[in-house]
Amino acid sequence: MANESMLGFKGKVTIGTNTILGQGTWNFAGITRAVLDSSEFGDDWKQNRFGRIDAGQVSFNGFFIPDDDYTMDAIQALYAGTDLTDLRFWFDNGNTSGYFAPNNSTGTSHGYLPEGSPIGYINLINTTWAMDQNALGTISFTGQCSGAIARYDADGSLWEVGA
Repeated sequence: MANESMLGFKGKVTIGTNTILGQGTWNFAGITRAVLDSSEFGDDWKQNRFGRIDAGQVSFNGFFIPDDDYTMDAIQALYAGTDLTDLRFWFDNGNTSGYFAPNNSTGTSHGYLPEGSPIGYINLINTTWAMDQNALGTISFTGQCSGAIARYDADGSLWEVGA
């Protein structure tokens, strides 16, 4: 089982096919479904219904390389409030490689997403630069995901369960 685990050092963050240099960590957090309490007075047991899905947030960070055009593109997207539809978060374990990115298809079910899942996008909502006299400069980004996030094969095709 350990040989099937993803190798973190082979990950990367790209805008389209262009790597954002210096990045060393990415993290998706918070894909959740709202739980709505539908209990009423007199109920002995709590009753719940499921509400909408929140795609959560994504963060990525690494070394600050001010001459990297794609780092600057990400910063510009933050200031402009741009809907990023091609921000990709890569993984690779030698046998399986691909990426997570906003969903780009609503027509058919694919992977873990049911038919009709919404088109997705990410808005960068925060960036932090840090400098330390005894370390390398760093930069981090946080993005709010809207719509669905899909898994893609390395060639850009939508991933299918068992394929």
